[in-house]
Amino acid sequence: MPLEPHDNDFDGNFDENWGYEEPLFSKIEILIFSIATLTLGIFSTFIFHFFNEEIIKVIYPLAYNEKLWFLILFKSSLCLLTFVVIWLVHYRLYHYSYESLSSYLGFNKPNWNFLLLWTIIFISLHSFQWANHTRAIHIRLSEDILTYGLWATLISTVIVAPICEEILIRGFLWRATLDAFQSERIALILSSAVFAFTHYNFDPTAVIFYFISSFIFVSARTAGGTLAFAIFLHFLHNFALMLETLVIMSK
Repeated sequence: MPLEPHDNDFDGNFDENWGYEEPLFSKIEILIFSIATLTLGIFSTFIFHFFNEEIIKVIYPLAYNEKLWFLILFKSSLCLLTFVVIWLVHYRLYHYSYESLSSYLGFNKPNWNFLLLWTIIFISLHSFQWANHTRAIHIRLSEDILTYGLWATLISTVIVAPICEEILIRGFLWRATLDAFQSERIALILSSAVFAFTHYNFDPTAVIFYFISSFIFVSARTAGGTLAFAIFLHFLHNFALMLETLVIMSK
């Protein structure tokens, strides 16, 4: 039965506060969301191709950067999906649970020791790249900068990606899967798989790297205590990659 509207004031512990509650999202809904997230790039490509050929080129026949406008469409779709998911979680929490939105998405009490440790680790790992060989990710980022421009690539990679991806994957999908399947292992594997394959880089080394990164970001939410740490570490990693790429391009 739906709960009556109320002011949410909940610390995230069902057993100690109100007892067991049914998951907000079913296994089928989680599967649909995972597929929708994985196919977002394909869907955006189809939509952009249609509008570009049938509308934009008719109205504006002059040359323009089509790839840049596709990037804007794709990232806008990602932002829209994030807002829709936040609204849907808020709506269901308001009617079916006593938990707050911030608690559900993982914005809880921070463990600053965790953040300090992993910030040092991330900076140490990236410091080796300044004098190390160029990796495939640097080549890909340099191509993006040349294709989309520096500012578009910077905003897309360093700001939009960490915020939207963490809210969708570690904030929503991990928690919804954990509640529905009652298994931390399934939640970790599914959220990491979606995170890895939504980057559309199917090189085995890249997939393994994305899985390991996802494990760290999940730990930031759980052991670190707050999704904000996952967002920050994701931002720190992408920002360091951008700096490394710019240094490589300047040589």
